[in-house]
Amino acid sequence: MVYSKPFGLETIDFAPIVTAALAKKPDIISTGASYPEFQALIFEQAYTQGWKGIVTSACWDFKAIVAKVPTEWMDGAVSGFPDFDDPKLSKEHNEFWKAWRAKYPTHGFSEIVWEYMAALDVWAYGARKAGTVESEKVYKALKASKEVPHSFGPAVWWGKEVFGLDNLLVPTWPITEVHNGKPKIVAYKSLMDWLKKGNNKEILTKYLKKWKLM
Repeated sequence: MVYSKPFGLETIDFAPIVTAALAKKPDIISTGASYPEFQALIFEQAYTQGWKGIVTSACWDFKAIVAKVPTEWMDGAVSGFPDFDDPKLSKEHNEFWKAWRAKYPTHGFSEIVWEYMAALDVWAYGARKAGTVESEKVYKALKASKEVPHSFGPAVWWGKEVFGLDNLLVPTWPITEVHNGKPKIVAYKSLMDWLKKGNNKEILTKYLKKWKLM
């Protein structure tokens, strides 16, 4: 990692930030989980300043980004949220997408909305298992489960070794790459498997401590 500096929520001019980042000659530009509005502005500056390498994001509003940069410039970009019509998702996902588009043809179901839908699925599982919608009982029912059904498959509890509590639900997650202006699933990856490889865990811990997140 050659450049990593937090910016304030009041930031609207990302030109100097992107200039400073590009001066470090990065291999990849990642906007992580920064707000979609910021990502669009960062990518706009990267495009304006001539970046031709890979850009990545944990999640994004793809339509907001391509409103700022040419769609073809985003080809090869990597993220973790597919469109619901991706053939590598389940039949249920695809059918939901068709029903949504038929009912709301002018309203997109953006990548960001995945998070709310996935959270609602998890809550519904806990409520059914608990036999109630009472929050504490739903929580206990979820925590009592070794695996919890998730939109992308079974998920396990993790986080104690980093945050002190196993309150992070980790499923196998799809990785998307933009092909011809559309995010496509190219692989499914597991954080748990990634942490076991090489010194990945040490690298994660190093930066969490640097940013005072643990």
